[in-house]
Amino acid sequence: MNPTAAPVTETLLLRDPWLMNGTVLRDLVGGATTFKVESGLLTVTVPARTALVLAPDAPDAVEYSPYKRTP
Repeated sequence: MNPTAAPVTETLLLRDPWLMNGTVLRDLVGGATTFKVESGLLTVTVPARTALVLAPDAPDAVEYSPYKRTP
């Protein structure tokens, strides 16, 4: 959440080991914004006076998925 009048950029350390490198996270509120997990880090820019709710953008079952091997 960014209650300020200017955009804010932060780099977050993801403590969830199941979010693998290269995972795309999509904003569920705005819809069009995506971010990519890189080496356990996520850099996000939150526009002014908005919030982000991120969820993994899972590939179709037909495509290769590194998550196929995880429980």
